[in-house]
Amino acid sequence: MDQTGVRTVVANEPNAVPTDLIGSIESVPVVAILQKLTGEQRSGDLQVCSGAAVKTVYLDEGLMVFAASSMASDRLGVRLVGQGKVTLHDVERAHERAQREDKRLGTALVSAGLLSEEEIGRQVVLQIEHIILSLFPLTNGLYSFDERDCIIPGELRVANPAHEILLRGARSMENARMVIAALPPLTTIVRGSERATLRSVRAELKDVERAVLDSTGEGASLEAVTARVGGDGDVVLRACLGLLAARHLEMVRVLDRPRAVDSVDNGASQGHERPLGIAGGAPWLNDSDRRVESPVPPSNSAWNATWDEAPTEQLLRDARLHIDTREWAGAVQLLCKLVERSPDAAEYHLLLANAMSRIKTMRRTAERHYQEALRLQPGNPEIHVCLGLYYRASGVQGRAAAEFRSALAIDPKHPGARRGLEGHGKRETDTVTALLRKFLPRS
Repeated sequence: MDQTGVRTVVANEPNAVPTDLIGSIESVPVVAILQKLTGEQRSGDLQVCSGAAVKTVYLDEGLMVFAASSMASDRLGVRLVGQGKVTLHDVERAHERAQREDKRLGTALVSAGLLSEEEIGRQVVLQIEHIILSLFPLTNGLYSFDERDCIIPGELRVANPAHEILLRGARSMENARMVIAALPPLTTIVRGSERATLRSVRAELKDVERAVLDSTGEGASLEAVTARVGGDGDVVLRACLGLLAARHLEMVRVLDRPRAVDSVDNGASQGHERPLGIAGGAPWLNDSDRRVESPVPPSNSAWNATWDEAPTEQLLRDARLHIDTREWAGAVQLLCKLVERSPDAAEYHLLLANAMSRIKTMRRTAERHYQEALRLQPGNPEIHVCLGLYYRASGVQGRAAAEFRSALAIDPKHPGARRGLEGHGKRETDTVTALLRKFLPRS
């Protein structure tokens, strides 16, 4: 804190709500817990108990890779029957087969020809999302976090983008008290993050969320943002929470004591201890607060442009932002566009393959792009190493070793290939980061 009573915070600092390894959801909403765990890239099991329900979210370095529930309504078979994908009789027969052959239900349904492997994969992703999202509206219960290496086998993990889950979860929070509990002090100065400038991000936001982003300018307090956007204050604050959780908004600083109104927050109220009226459009923002507000800046018309019209340099920067934050689906979309534009660019095929390999339903397609990159640049050892890591992650050890040896034949001193043969190669995430430094600009 400086002498003016302003506390500077790290731009992407998770919510300041205290979270211990065990506690009450009434004090610490689930959105704040997951925001902290994903932001700090923690690994372990988050268990939430509310009434008769016991639900667990499994995290691996900040990624929500799996979820389980004690509720029958959350089971895969029940959901498939409810969606009309299969009949109850189909599920019962598949369940018997799964028990008899020591298989999972999804595998048994595929073996019986009832659903395709791709459809089962999609339904499992939706089931996991459903379980996680069901935690956000909870207003009571207990949580506990067991920090440890993720125990979920690699083949069962899914790639759920944390920012998307957190945003959708915050949208489902109808209890205004829980929204306030999850937010930082309303005197916190916020602004739009670099991620929020992505076309794909803007396109997926609701109108009120875009209005919040547009109203922050170079920096504004949460109270000032609520006044600028207008309308139902509860809705605006919920939008602020979702954008903060998804890191589309970043915290700049927190006003810890009253101070004079300045040009940065354009009329933030003079301290967080004022009574907060939740219902009825944020009544704690009175006319004296509103009169110093400037109009909401107009939306940038550039967002109306399509990716087809965007320059290659911008697509590269946006792709880097997506991969830096491990938002693989968004990265795949942009890299596909780059491959379309430059089908003979081996580096684009390689980056696309690495991004696809992080998404369970795209792993087979990833191999084709690895092979195309090799066809275009057969003498590039990096491609052989990446393909070797891909094969090793897929359990095809013989092919992995062959690729590492091919890389060493080209560059006998290649460190990645040497580590690969020794079984200590870098993970795909590390490889993507190294490739980004080489191929994709930051600005």
